[in-house]
Amino acid sequence: MKEKTRKPQGHKLKVIRREGVKYHNWFTPFLFKQINNVRIFVGGPLWSTRKIVRELEKKDPKTFAGLNCTTVDGWIDRTQAKPK
Repeated sequence: MKEKTRKPQGHKLKVIRREGVKYHNWFTPFLFKQINNVRIFVGGPLWSTRKIVRELEKKDPKTFAGLNCTTVDGWIDRTQAKPK
């Protein structure tokens, strides 16, 4: 009888890791050096994230297949006139 009225203890998980999903660490020196070099190559004062991702996919389509424009956009600080 007590088992029916017992409430679950603790907080619920906010993020559940899904099985079969690959998570990438884009900040590893091997990958981020390539990303930074393409950023410089694509250049421009506004740093188009779409151009960066397309150029990376041209150079190595298998490695950068999971990289999205929104991921790259999250790394860029656009609070000032010149992005960082």
